Amino acid sequence: MALIRGFYYGPEVAALRRDERFLQQQQWLEVEQETDLIDALLSLQVEGVLADPHSAVSAVARVDALGKINGVPGSLYEAPLCFLLSKKSVSKEQAAAFNQALIDLKTSGHLEQISRHYLLPQLLSVTTQTAWFRAFDIIGTIAFAISGVLIARREKYDLIGACVLAALPAVGGGVLRDLISGRSPIGIVESPSLLLIVFGTVLCGLVFFTLQDWFFKGRAPSGNSSSDEKMFRWRSSRGMLELCDAIGLATFTIVGVVVAIQQRCEPLWLWGPVMAGLTAAGGGVLRDVLRSQADIPTLKGTIYPVGLWTKTRSFPVPSRPS
Repeated sequence: MALIRGFYYGPEVAALRRDERFLQQQQWLEVEQETDLIDALLSLQVEGVLADPHSAVSAVARVDALGKINGVPGSLYEAPLCFLLSKKSVSKEQAAAFNQALIDLKTSGHLEQISRHYLLPQLLSVTTQTAWFRAFDIIGTIAFAISGVLIARREKYDLIGACVLAALPAVGGGVLRDLISGRSPIGIVESPSLLLIVFGTVLCGLVFFTLQDWFFKGRAPSGNSSSDEKMFRWRSSRGMLELCDAIGLATFTIVGVVVAIQQRCEPLWLWGPVMAGLTAAGGGVLRDVLRSQADIPTLKGTIYPVGLWTKTRSFPVPSRPS
């Protein structure tokens, strides 16, 4: 059994720790903090730990062990929240003034606000580690990456240009949000998997459009069907672009608000929408600012990004109907 050194777990646990017969059968492991409890459990040093439920769940999330540990709900020991003060350095008058200050905080509701300010980000850190919340990040990243691929195809960017246009809306807004909110490390540094998803989406788009162009190139035109086909493909890409942007905006808005709460951005009524807007639209704004220059040589086939290979081969682009 693992415990945190210096914590009191109630009279029953204290009695067991003094019982020689129990000590002969049970080994106690004392650690410094909650994450050490989880590490000891994962490494099979102990078979169980005793911890406050909120602190334990937060520690499990911090070490990315959700789903690996089973919790047993129940109350072993409950006690009112209190402070321990030294009788040598704190007088009775000071202790009485301290007690009165706590009573005033509780009466005014400030004590509940302080508790919520501390506990809510901790509990949200557990939420952000769950599979369904990670799915939001992945869905939004793929949606924005696809929109970047469609724009790169339409505006004749090469492979490097497609990666840039896909990465800016997918992760650029999150980088801006993390820098402004002081999050450290920033999301893509802590978890580079999202950036790898962007690059994988671009490569899949390259293969898809190459095969599509090869398929339509081999078809014999009849009458005005070629023009109608190009118009259909153009309108379809516009609809897909709007759909992907909408999905990315919706999912990243949720992510932005959650990160604002985690980072304790106050007042939330102001910074919540700001962080949501940065996450959802900040990267798209950067992408559109980059696209405002019609001809960007370093992203359309010069030697700077990918060498001579890009001079003869670029991201597959269909002919736009006049």
